[in-house]
Amino acid sequence: APTPPPPPPLPPPKSPPLPPLVPGEAPAYSRDDIQDEINSAMAQGRNASVYILPGARLAFSIEVTCSGKIHVSVRSSGEGATLDGGKSSKMFYVTGGCSLYLGVLHFVDGRGDFKPHLARPSVARPQRSSGGAVYAYQAGDIATKD
Repeated sequence: APTPPPPPPLPPPKSPPLPPLVPGEAPAYSRDDIQDEINSAMAQGRNASVYILPGARLAFSIEVTCSGKIHVSVRSSGEGATLDGGKSSKMFYVTGGCSLYLGVLHFVDGRGDFKPHLARPSVARPQRSSGGAVYAYQAGDIATKD
């Protein structure tokens, strides 16, 4: 008896769908996506909101900045997402009244710069660029959620 033909190949697996986004929330797959959403929001006079997929790891070589009086929300869900400073950068620089909400995110290998105290060189003194994950200067509210 003849052999039956092989079954057709399976279609490629689909990417997992994004969980329901909050209205106005933009997906972020990189540090630049977060910065682009903040820049757009500041230009349009609105708040910025981004969602990062659980399990994602975003690399930072320079911090995301916000210097306007807006609210920025950066969040994940489930197991959370990881923001990685690569031992060379902090993740956020917030000033000028900007408020920041960070939800279900893990911060690793952030770096802040420290300069020795002039009168006592053995004592490190934080300067403008210090802070390993978030540096806030004259910022609005800063909030986090596990």
